[in-house]
Order: sequence, then structure tokens, then C-alpha cells
Amino acid sequence: MIVTTHTNKTVGDAIRDKRKEKGLTQTQLAKIVGVTPGAISRWETSDREPTVAMYEKIMRAMGVEIVAFDK
Repeated sequence: MIVTTHTNKTVGDAIRDKRKEKGLTQTQLAKIVGVTPGAISRWETSDREPTVAMYEKIMRAMGVEIVAFDK
């Protein structure tokens, strides 16, 4: 399970919080990124994790800055 930096939030928590902050339903976010609402639900509950490519789509859809890793 991936955990976001500086908190004990899971990625699922972060996706859910940002989605709600943006006023999107799971269905709306699913349509934007091209998956089913069930996929969004599984990510938010940390039952599954999105692929790296899907993380990028999710972040772009919600206006989250994408930062590259340094060595």
C-alpha cells in the first residue's frame, strides 16, 4: 500500500479527499479518467491501487501537481 508523504493517509484517502474537494462523484471522476465507478471505489478503499499511468490521469483530472522523483 502506498502512503502519501507527510501524513498517514493512503493514496485511496487522498484520491477520495481530493475528489470530494473538487465536488466530483465517483461516477464523474470515473468518466473523466476512463474507468468504472467501481474502480474508483476500490482505489478509495485501498482494495486496489491504480497503475502509474492511471495515477497521472487522476492527478491531472483533479488539478494535482505531478512531481518527478529526484535521485
